[in-house]
Amino acid sequence: MNWATHGAPLLLTLALWWGSTAVIARLIGHTPRSYPRLLLLATLLGVAGLFLLVGLRDTTSVAAAVGALVGAITVWGWIEVTFLTGKVTGPLPTHSAEDEGLIRRAGRAFTAILWHEILIAVTVAMAAVLLLGRDRRRRAPADGATAAGRVAVALESRQSSGRAMNAVVARAGVGSP
Repeated sequence: MNWATHGAPLLLTLALWWGSTAVIARLIGHTPRSYPRLLLLATLLGVAGLFLLVGLRDTTSVAAAVGALVGAITVWGWIEVTFLTGKVTGPLPTHSAEDEGLIRRAGRAFTAILWHEILIAVTVAMAAVLLLGRDRRRRAPADGATAAGRVAVALESRQSSGRAMNAVVARAGVGSP
């Protein structure tokens, strides 16, 4: 792995991910009365992130990759906010957990986390349906050629060079029995 090429995107990803985690943790730390506004904001950002992902699905530029990262983090942020505010925790008990034993409360916590993970899986499946299956092999214009396009052109030129070299070797009789 070339750190000069991959270091900046790695650092950007870590900064956005952990920075957004810190923002969410800070906002969740406020009074529960602020949760409805927080949920509305998270939902709007999550929907905008999903539209951003769908809008960028056929674009192969660096800016599109950064945009898709931001879109994915906003969708993930919505999931985290719904979980941490207690809105997506599965079927809610009809009585307080304070009168239950430790094992029973641990079971309820496990169930809440399980519902959270199910929401993540459903969101990933939904994103896959929206984003996968797109034709990523289209060639970009010459001034914005993709890395894959440059590799394909390089391979084609090497194959042509190889065929030309084989023809020269065959004509010269080198290597023939």
